[in-house]
Amino acid sequence: MLRAFSFVVLWLALTAEVSGYIFQGLWETPLTTVGTVLFNGLPLIHIYPWDLMVIVTMAIGLSKHGVRASCVAPLRRATRVMFMFLAGSWLWGVMRSGSAYQSVFQLHGFVMQFAVAYMLMTTCRSVAHLRTLGKVVVSAALYRSFVIMVFWIRVARYLPTPLPSITDHADSALFGVGILILVINALERPSPSATLWAVLGAIPIGTAIELNNRRLAWLGIVVGLALVYALAPKTKRKRRVNVILLVLSPLLVAYVAFGWGHATGIFTPVGSISSMFGEHQDASSMMRDIENYNLLQTLRKNPFLGTGWGHEYVEEVRAFDIASIFPQYRYKPHNSLLGVVAFAGMIGFSGIWQIIPVVAFLHARVYRITLVPVARVAALAGLVVLVLGVLQMWGDLGFDSLLVNVLMGASLAVAGRLPALVDVWPPVASTT
Repeated sequence: MLRAFSFVVLWLALTAEVSGYIFQGLWETPLTTVGTVLFNGLPLIHIYPWDLMVIVTMAIGLSKHGVRASCVAPLRRATRVMFMFLAGSWLWGVMRSGSAYQSVFQLHGFVMQFAVAYMLMTTCRSVAHLRTLGKVVVSAALYRSFVIMVFWIRVARYLPTPLPSITDHADSALFGVGILILVINALERPSPSATLWAVLGAIPIGTAIELNNRRLAWLGIVVGLALVYALAPKTKRKRRVNVILLVLSPLLVAYVAFGWGHATGIFTPVGSISSMFGEHQDASSMMRDIENYNLLQTLRKNPFLGTGWGHEYVEEVRAFDIASIFPQYRYKPHNSLLGVVAFAGMIGFSGIWQIIPVVAFLHARVYRITLVPVARVAALAGLVVLVLGVLQMWGDLGFDSLLVNVLMGASLAVAGRLPALVDVWPPVASTT
């Protein structure tokens, strides 16, 4: 019962919207009312009801006997170190007249990532449970895809001025993860049904990515597929794929060459990616370059300790003024990963970020050692989630995005549980 509730809580975080925040305020879904209630602060205490649901579920799960026996020590230690450095950089910022109030907005999503991770680790007790977790994520991606398509059919296509995008960047991470989980499942557990699911799932998700017009989604899928291909064992199937890619390489090169700088039709994926670089950069990319410069200048003033949390970055060069629509933009930069470096400094960032390679190592170790197909899917999917989450943190407000952090929390949960479940790493009980 508790596990089912944790999956519902997770699914709502990936699917429910807040009224007026998404679809340009032009449309609402049946989950909009739910999302508005869950993700608006309660009166007086200003805590999200969704946060309380996660924390209470985690607390009940931790109270159950034997929870520690399926966890692995590296993740627990890395989590402690991360929170120690995070608390240190927070104190440093507040003592230097930083805004404790604004620091809550800066850190809320990231902190909830670990609450989600431990909620799932306390409720997912077997490899089969982790397989269900993957289904929850894929179903959320499919649901959001159909929502976007319905919005476009019913509203967006009739607007006199086309919308630049339909939802925010966070959906890009969900769509990329959804497609890649289906692909990984088809590769690791080959069967006609798995292949059919991958094809049928990719159609609506790919359509939603096209309609949403977010180039980071295409980049995430390309990077994710490259990672899956690089880590795939050298089997006869991979050798056949190598031959096919070699034969098709002239067409692939021609596709990239003709599509670079032309984000239309079949060239949308490569054309969208090209708008991030060089002479094809659009206004959004140039604004990001200015922001990156400002963040680096902020870091230069105190490279080791940073400004601390609760401070704004130094705006030495001003781009377009977005204060009227996003007054917190200097507290929550779009390049949120570089923002962490500027706010926490190189020392604080090192302590906070060390958990990422630890999680990546645990996923990679399981994938390389275990022969259990479901476990291999979970490990590789967890690693892909990690990579796409980092891309979102670099390319947009991923560090602050609750949806992105929920996905990252699921990846952390798999890294904390799976190695012990498949006997790749001893559980905490046998190492303490």
